[in-house]
Amino acid sequence: MEVLLYTVLTLCVLGILAALILYFVAQKFKVEEDPRIDEVEKMLPGANCGGCGFAGCRGLADALVKRADISSLFCPVGGAEVMKTVAAYLGKAAPEKEPQVATVRCGGSCEKRPRINAYDGVTSCAVAASLYGGETGCTYGCLGYGDCVTVCNFDAIAINPETRLPEVDFDKCTACGACVKACPKSIIELRKKWPKQRAVYVSCVSKDKGAVVMKACKAGCIGCGKCEKVCPFGAITIQNNLAFIDSWKCKLCRKCVNECPTGAIRLVGMEPLPKEPKAAPASKQNVGSGREAGFGGEEDRKNRILIRTIKPKTNAMKTFPRGGVHPSDNKLSRAEAVEVLALPDVVNVPLSQHIGAPAVAKVAKGDKVKVGELIAEAAGFVSANIHAPVSGTVTGVDMLPNGQGIRQMMITIRREGDEWAEGIDTSKELVRECTLSAPEILARIKEAGIVGMGGAAFPTQVKLTVPAGKKVEHLIINGVECEPYLTSDHRVMLERSEELLVGVTILMRALGVSGASVGIENNKPDAITRLSRLASSYPGIRVVPLRVRYPQGGEKQLIAAVTGREVPPPPGLPIDVGAVVCNVSTTVAVYDAVQKNKPLIERVVTVTGRQMELRKICSSVSERRWLSCWRLREACRPGM
Repeated sequence: MEVLLYTVLTLCVLGILAALILYFVAQKFKVEEDPRIDEVEKMLPGANCGGCGFAGCRGLADALVKRADISSLFCPVGGAEVMKTVAAYLGKAAPEKEPQVATVRCGGSCEKRPRINAYDGVTSCAVAASLYGGETGCTYGCLGYGDCVTVCNFDAIAINPETRLPEVDFDKCTACGACVKACPKSIIELRKKWPKQRAVYVSCVSKDKGAVVMKACKAGCIGCGKCEKVCPFGAITIQNNLAFIDSWKCKLCRKCVNECPTGAIRLVGMEPLPKEPKAAPASKQNVGSGREAGFGGEEDRKNRILIRTIKPKTNAMKTFPRGGVHPSDNKLSRAEAVEVLALPDVVNVPLSQHIGAPAVAKVAKGDKVKVGELIAEAAGFVSANIHAPVSGTVTGVDMLPNGQGIRQMMITIRREGDEWAEGIDTSKELVRECTLSAPEILARIKEAGIVGMGGAAFPTQVKLTVPAGKKVEHLIINGVECEPYLTSDHRVMLERSEELLVGVTILMRALGVSGASVGIENNKPDAITRLSRLASSYPGIRVVPLRVRYPQGGEKQLIAAVTGREVPPPPGLPIDVGAVVCNVSTTVAVYDAVQKNKPLIERVVTVTGRQMELRKICSSVSERRWLSCWRLREACRPGM
């Protein structure tokens, strides 16, 4: 009994001592808090939305009391009235800020942006965006899974079931910015809130080129620049193929709305300006043989596209008619033969390395792969298969930074040997005869993951798929390479001439045309001579020398130079004048895919410069795969 009593007393004494110690410590380190913080917090709306930049209303109240200058602080939910009340209580100057509203910059409804695949996974935009580009051909557009709706505390945004696009209630929106942070595609932004719910903005965020945008979405911005030209207030700028309207400079004159050919500029709360009737075309306008794209009824005659032809100068070497420059010739590596770089030990293969939807990984960590084996499958019509550039073990499928520092999904492979997948012909023997039908050729190109190697990386099977009602009359092979330093295409034309010409015949077969033109600028006389001599054995193929002029390598300029036809302004496409253009390296890749069953896993690149000891054209394993481990071996001259 005594032992129990002593134990209880001891514990009581220890408890009292601990309480005394905690009391003195609390008194010693206590933080005096300004009582005004509680009062200011009561004045705030209590939404705790984070729109002010703080975790909640308590954080904003603390900052408002402690800071002498509160001009940079603002509660978007309470607005100017709440801030004036708080400022009056604290005896400080109230911050002034124009009201804002969340704006959804995507007009790709179900009708204008058709689905090309189906997503079966977690209904979250953040999750879907980390896995692939979306269910449509536009990788920039709204995914429609409602993350913005979930985070909105004010019931100000909802998904329209017909368009599958979020719509903002201007009256309920407080511009807290929660939806802006939640959108993984960055299509929601805070813009100036006009009276009477008026607004003018570009409902598109795609940075793709106009031709790609038109194939993916009928309401996308094609970067034509018409709106920028007619804006009298300088509120519109064009950057990265995309128009942007500065809401603080815009005066709602609405001139840009009528100029937009795709309807990407959206007008809210107002009627558009009446359209001025267009003047009839001049009687002297030269229309090529009276031909028009689109014959038929009255509606076709209204919407037809005129094919304008250019009368060439007598005895003049061909080139495009207007603009262009003749840059200094810096083809320093034109005489250097192609060399093969050493295989890297580790490669990181991005799943989004082409225009369109990113590919979907078909391998997992620990899988063994061989060179040329499919590791990622195209996620839609505008997409491309990806194959292993090296053999080895997959060590990860994860988000990694690319060459621009942007994190994206990649497959990492640790190289082990150099074992090729079965069925790939790695011999140098030329295979001339092709017995495949046009659909079989397109299927082989799609399986091999061939994309445009002139820079755009557009899936080749999409380009070769002719739209209904259109007909290909001209196949043009782009051997211009007008960039002042590049010589990779030049070397391909010299070192793989026969493969190039066989590739041209395969493309002719796929498109159903009887002839093709290979356009080459006259600063490559050796390529012109060699291909002209060899082309005599390939019926229908002709070599067209062109006068040196930049940017003649562009599709529209090359078509004008070779055929004399001008592609109409956007939304006009090369097929509207009966033309299809393929790069020479792309054509050789088509030969490899169809005749050798070899997928696109490598390409020739130029490594050059006046400060380099050696200037080489290197065949880099999967250069288009942006291998992070690739290193240049050339050294600079001493002292440079």
